[in-house]
Amino acid sequence: MITVEFNYGSKRVLKSFVFSGHDDSAAGGENIICAAASALALNFSRSVIKLLKIKLSGVIKKGLINLSLPDGIGGESAGGLHLLTESVKLGFMSINEKYGEVIKIIETIKD
Repeated sequence: MITVEFNYGSKRVLKSFVFSGHDDSAAGGENIICAAASALALNFSRSVIKLLKIKLSGVIKKGLINLSLPDGIGGESAGGLHLLTESVKLGFMSINEKYGEVIKIIETIKD
């Protein structure tokens, strides 16, 4: 199963994003569910960096995207981050609607 975790700070601003796992319905390289979910996760990460100009720290490697955002994101950047976050969650939910519960979405609030 693919797991996507969104961890928010107390003001509901995204603090970290973790994407991991694999859908076992097809072989690696042939799995459209993994390809779609990975594309969404990578696009989300790149959009935060390129469009919002927010520096991320962490790791992106095969089977894992684990990224942290800096403290103090506010104003226009926080609004853009919220919109991108809701958009990528919608994409993951759309995959679940089409293929069943193949992506587990976890949302937590951490200080």
